[in-house]
Amino acid sequence: MLRLVQTASTFIDLSHPLSRGTLGESFEQLLASIDPRAEPDCCSIDDDTTSNTVHARSRRLFFYRPHRFGNMSEELELAHRLQHALLPLGIPPGIPCKVTAVLESYCHLSGDVFGWSKSGEDEFRVWVMDMCGHGIRAGIMAAVVKLLMDDIDAHQSVASMFIELNSRLSSCLTTTDDVLYATGVFLQISSDSFSYASAAHPALLHRSGKGDVRVLPSSGLPLGVFDDSRYEILHHPLRTGDALLFCTDGVLEAGNSREDEFGLQRLISAFALAGTGSLSAAHAVFAAVARHQDMNAIDDDITFVITEHTA
Repeated sequence: MLRLVQTASTFIDLSHPLSRGTLGESFEQLLASIDPRAEPDCCSIDDDTTSNTVHARSRRLFFYRPHRFGNMSEELELAHRLQHALLPLGIPPGIPCKVTAVLESYCHLSGDVFGWSKSGEDEFRVWVMDMCGHGIRAGIMAAVVKLLMDDIDAHQSVASMFIELNSRLSSCLTTTDDVLYATGVFLQISSDSFSYASAAHPALLHRSGKGDVRVLPSSGLPLGVFDDSRYEILHHPLRTGDALLFCTDGVLEAGNSREDEFGLQRLISAFALAGTGSLSAAHAVFAAVARHQDMNAIDDDITFVITEHTA
């Protein structure tokens, strides 16, 4: 674990203050919680979920499968375990939606991460982030983003949280030989509407209960590049049965043997034809991507989250 701390110190200001202690102290605590001998719980979404008991003890309705190779360095192997440790432990009760998430983790580690929390009596906040590049630094950046998100006051507006995250991430990145950044989207879902802000992230998809899909615009600069970036917050109504899909670029850029990317239009079609229920829709979308690209030969994380409104 010391290797990851040493690598982090080359491009992250580990002395950055948090509400309790420093970023470096929280990072070390996170690493200390990972058992390097234990295999991360994982399963693929194409498994038989009726018999698959992985994550059942924590009621997690998401799927995680890391792609490894035989000669992975110890440091990269630890970074894979770190990526798994960043994922949420469960789904909070009493939220106005069902949620299913998928993370098919690339062996070179692209640093995708997602999270969620209950922010009010009937409000649910969910976010997805994608770190630039691949390798150890992407995995460490994902951990830094997660630690900063956990430290930000959850009572702020979505836009305010994004502004603060961007400012703090920008101040934490110390490297001068590379441009490091994250793209992301942050949603707040309530009983009759949702709000979101995005940072150079792929567009969101909104599917009505009738199956009509519309593309919601994405705006905003990447996180961590300019410390004074501002992010627009957009509001949309939600009705029972409406579903939302947001993904990282690994889904859209999934390529087949002809180097033809999966793309936004195929994603729209797959989401439109998917069955009701976030779990069924996730299966359908994953299956569409898997038909297009060999999932044993991916070159980026395949990450997406689907929510279905139940309020």
